[in-house]
Parts: sequence; structure tokens; C-alpha cells
Amino acid sequence: MGAGKSGNFGNTKGSSLDALSNMLAAASLIPGLDTFADLASIPVDLARGDFVSAGLSAIGVIPVVGEIGDTAKLAKMADKAVDTAKSAKKASKITSVADNAKSVAKKYNLSKSGYFGTKGKNARIFKSNDPIKSSADFYKKISKGGKQSVLPNGKGVQTIFGDGSRVVYRVKTSTPNSPAVDISISIYSGIKKQKIHFIK
Repeated sequence: MGAGKSGNFGNTKGSSLDALSNMLAAASLIPGLDTFADLASIPVDLARGDFVSAGLSAIGVIPVVGEIGDTAKLAKMADKAVDTAKSAKKASKITSVADNAKSVAKKYNLSKSGYFGTKGKNARIFKSNDPIKSSADFYKKISKGGKQSVLPNGKGVQTIFGDGSRVVYRVKTSTPNSPAVDISISIYSGIKKQKIHFIK
């Protein structure tokens, strides 16, 4: 069933509450267990912030109407499975840092020549009111689909893609209050090798 979009308790995706919610949803389809499972689902779904599922569980306690509620819960579970499969399929197609260029091109000023931000003295520059927040957002989007690991010196993280291209993110750099993202390209495909410093 997953975390409800209408919830106010944050994202519980992958939590034990999600697993319990899915188990109870399946149990609600078994005659003799259905009423108990629906009753047990209500507090679990409320704790997850999934008020839609909690409402469907409450409906499930009522004979006849409950069958409609169970069908709706199954449909919701199926929708989640389809969404997860689509996300996995999309991520599996990403083999290079350049595959993520479109998702950051406009916000981070990607030029026609393949550089982000503006030209600085020794690196590219991107000005922001919150350099750490902007650099973290940029790294998250530009590194999607790659294999992430902590740098050997522990001073940052890196993501490596199937084609050998790499993105390195450091919050602390030799320039005070200026996190940086390094992009290394093995095969040119619209993005060039560069270091981007995020500054105020």
C-alpha cells in the first residue's frame, strides 16, 4: 500500500509499518480474517499518515460495503506496484551522468557548450541563497541512477555510472562556505568535465 500521499506524518516508504499494512491488506481478503484485519489496519494506516487506506479499512468492517473497500485497497496496492516498476525501469536506462542533464539543465543554467552555472576563476560558479541546499539538490538529481559510495578519505560522496562517468560531492572544500560538485565524463554526450562551486 505504501505511504499515503495525503498523510501528514512524513514518508514511511520501506518501513515496518508499510510491511504490516500490506500484510493486513492481504489478510482482509481472507474470509474469517477480513473483519479483524480491517480493524487492525486502521491504527496502522493512521500511524503511517495514510488516511485513505484507514478510511477504506473502516469501510471494510461493514458487510457488503466492505467488499468494495477491499477491492479499492487492492487497486491502490496495484497502482503502487506499477509506479515502483516504472521508476525502476526508468532508473535502469540511466548509464551516464549526461542522462540526467535535462532534469537540471534549466535550474542550474546548463549552457549549449555543456557547462553549468557561470565561468569562475578556476571553476564554474552557481550563486544561491542557500549553497548547501542547492548543491545537495543538484547532486541528488545529476547522480540519479548511478552507484553511490563514500569517498575513500571520507570527505564526500561519489556516484559512478555504467559508462565510467563520475560525480563527486563535497560539502566542505578549500573555499569556505562553498560546497562543490565535480563531474568527470568518459564519453562526451552534451556535458563536459567540470567543477561547480555553489556560493552565495
